[in-house]
Amino acid sequence: MIQQLLSLFNGYKSSEYILSKTGEEINYTQNIKQFCTGFYAMQIVIIWWFIYKTNIYYFLSQRPKSLFEPMHYFAKIFMPSPPLPFMYYSIVGVGVILTLYILRLKKTPHMIIRVIQLFIVMWINLFQWSFGFASDTSDLVILVCLCSLFIPIRSEINFKEKEMQNRMIHYYFAGIFITYTISGLWKVFGIAYKLSFKPTEVSWLSPNAALYNAVVTNRNYDFAIEPILKFYQFPLFWQICFILVLFIQLFCWLGACRLPLRMWVGLSLFIFHEVNNFFFNIDFPPACVVLLVICFPYHLFNKSKLNYNTSITLSTNGDFVYTKTYLNGDVDWYKGFTAFREIMYDRHPVWGGLWFVPGAWVFYKILPLQKLITPNHTPIIIKGDQ
Repeated sequence: MIQQLLSLFNGYKSSEYILSKTGEEINYTQNIKQFCTGFYAMQIVIIWWFIYKTNIYYFLSQRPKSLFEPMHYFAKIFMPSPPLPFMYYSIVGVGVILTLYILRLKKTPHMIIRVIQLFIVMWINLFQWSFGFASDTSDLVILVCLCSLFIPIRSEINFKEKEMQNRMIHYYFAGIFITYTISGLWKVFGIAYKLSFKPTEVSWLSPNAALYNAVVTNRNYDFAIEPILKFYQFPLFWQICFILVLFIQLFCWLGACRLPLRMWVGLSLFIFHEVNNFFFNIDFPPACVVLLVICFPYHLFNKSKLNYNTSITLSTNGDFVYTKTYLNGDVDWYKGFTAFREIMYDRHPVWGGLWFVPGAWVFYKILPLQKLITPNHTPIIIKGDQ
């Protein structure tokens, strides 16, 4: 057994690659295009969010003012009491105007404009926060505005600037995805504590854990739970779903630095929120919209034309060797699983991104996936988009 595991690990270690300057610049350009397009698409979402929060303000303003209680220092300083309708709607109007101005610009918005927009987004969100607990707190909307604050929104820059901007974009997505990773780590520590010190109590892996959670949330909303009881009666249904969600949460941060995987991370987290809504009535509409918008693969629809030669061969130990030779003579070189992954991604830019999931190299090692690719010692020319 140990030898088999070491064999799998050796298969992973044999995965190597060398990127040329041209290859790196192409990756930087794709990442920047995906971010910049997502940034402007996010401005449309923010305008929708202003309208969405205005409706919530109108609904909550019907409640007694005695229920209003600022929950942290920012709220106590900037919204110590319920704002008058004229004040609230005026600030919303300023936010909409600033967002439309950012949309109209073809260059990076001035820092002051972005800071004011962030402040308005945070201020508008205070009203709902101050009326007690609500699952929809729009934390991702605030995080997107905050984490993108210092990133230039432009793509026509030199290599060094692209390298720096690319690194900043990785931090931007890491700041967003890390919130889900922390949530996953909290579950891991909670399960370890329960199994170690309180094994008789209910943990996340208990067969009835989902049912108890659903009972609590449905009771809070005074909803009937009978229609969804049947989903908890299947053996291991909840445990398998929970482990899958935990895997997504723990490793979603990799979507920050792996552009091919980012779309799947966003889609997985979107499904995670929708499942929570269906089973537990925990609804995050803004989070779902934000994830789809910022993780959408815009770069696949806005690509520059590029001709390059490719060669697929086998090394002496049977590993794939994949090379891309650009017109300027630069060569990208891949070996082993990395070669297989790059070939699949080049041929299928959407589904190929799944091979960037952590642990995918194990399936490459134990399944006859090599048959999907026919090595050829004569280089072939692919006239494609990159």
